[in-house]
Amino acid sequence: MTTAMWFGHHTGMEPAVGRAQIKIARVLRSHLHHTDQAWLDGTIGREHVRVLVNAANPRIRDQIADAETDLINLADRRAFTLWRQGVNHVAAILDQDGPDPTDPTTTTASWSRTGSFAELRARFAGADVEVLEQIIDAKIDELHRRQTRDRTQSTDIPALTRAQLRGHAIAELLLDGYTAAASNRALRNGISLVLRHTNDDPTGWPSLTNIAWTLTNPTGRHLVLEHFATLLCDCTVHPLLVDADNNPLELGTDVRFADDKIRRAATVRDGGGCDFPGCDRPATRFHHVVLYQNGGPTDLDNIAGLCPSHHGITHRTGWAMHTTTDHWFWWTTPSGHSFWSQRHGKQRAGPAPPHPPTAIAA
Repeated sequence: MTTAMWFGHHTGMEPAVGRAQIKIARVLRSHLHHTDQAWLDGTIGREHVRVLVNAANPRIRDQIADAETDLINLADRRAFTLWRQGVNHVAAILDQDGPDPTDPTTTTASWSRTGSFAELRARFAGADVEVLEQIIDAKIDELHRRQTRDRTQSTDIPALTRAQLRGHAIAELLLDGYTAAASNRALRNGISLVLRHTNDDPTGWPSLTNIAWTLTNPTGRHLVLEHFATLLCDCTVHPLLVDADNNPLELGTDVRFADDKIRRAATVRDGGGCDFPGCDRPATRFHHVVLYQNGGPTDLDNIAGLCPSHHGITHRTGWAMHTTTDHWFWWTTPSGHSFWSQRHGKQRAGPAPPHPPTAIAA
């Protein structure tokens, strides 16, 4: 039985975790004595220890040990991220021979699913580890800022721990990559030919005499024909009939999911971004404000474009979303707070209707 197996048997840890713990213990005992003592004294934490042990590879352990006290002292005066970058920079200067070749078999991942829950366990090795860590940490910081901004709208939105934010960060990074690739395929050279119904017609249908047309990009930004005429030689044109208030007409209500026509219409209406106020992410979920199973039609005034995070918030117990006749939306929270949606990145002015909502006209 290996030491890692014995350690795992008596602690209940996975073998990989046991090996990592044993490596730390061995390096501390044989080389980094000051680090060991600083950890015991509470001067530095476990993550500081891990950074120093990983930096002290066999080629430069003696040099890292010589600089150990200075590096520990710096940990108390710098933010952890900056300190870690500094330690890695010192290690890179000392390690003139470069890192050990990465064994590709040491990078592994497992995926297990039970019902609506899934568990992802991954182990990475090599030069990509530092890059992955920085990407994930940056996304965590972004989610934390978004969470702080969202809680200015409603404190009914829970404050997540950093571990919970890490899980959301990894999921969002994966979804972002897929969504970006899909959007690039779907929207490449896409032009919306917007037919604007300029006045009322008693029949409900526009005639050739009361239609004006303009060009927009897929997010609704107007294009000057003289500047973008060359695009019309090689593009996909999506005709979209709108009224004088820029609300698309005659989209149909007999389908379960928002089709390409409704998605394009919502994108032009809202600017392609999430309708939740303050959110700067693209709309990748098209939500039925009145749920389809409750009789809500798949029609534009009942379809809101949301990012995955705010789509999840909208579906939480006690939250409700409502619509006006001019296609604006507002939310009510479990505590009774209400607030408007945004359009083209700008939240609607004025107080939202109270909770429970009352009927509101355009």
